[in-house]
Amino acid sequence: MKTIVIGLGNDLLGDDSVGLIIAEELEKRLRCGDVVVKKMIGNAFSVLEECLGYDKAVIIDSIRLENLAEGEVIRFRINEVTTTPSTFSPHNVDLITAYNLLRNALPDQVPKDVIVYAVNISRNTFFGEKISEPIKKVVKKVVSLIINNDLRGC
Repeated sequence: MKTIVIGLGNDLLGDDSVGLIIAEELEKRLRCGDVVVKKMIGNAFSVLEECLGYDKAVIIDSIRLENLAEGEVIRFRINEVTTTPSTFSPHNVDLITAYNLLRNALPDQVPKDVIVYAVNISRNTFFGEKISEPIKKVVKKVVSLIINNDLRGC
């Protein structure tokens, strides 16, 4: 099964780089040749465009939700979540809407299984390359979760 893992973030915004850091750590530990790991800064369409032609995709990003603790991780399958966009612009569309649009337009190319890991951060506008201690602590945990739950121990 061809699988792509994409870590998202901005390495100039501290904790927002958590997806990039997890992707780096994951790449160091992988032992399978059929898994591709990429790091990206981009919009939803760009991210999903990278996934075309793969059977499975795992996307890692930060999220900011007030009702979750810093460092808390949410895992979900993208096709199990619904959203209603308030406005539509191809330049600013969320991941779920982009997935649904591409799945309808290119059903044979979009991965059937897209899993998202979202790490809750509290500082997404802090400029700097350092990440906070709560976010550092979650990196290895998420790497292990991905390897054990989504890459079959790869």
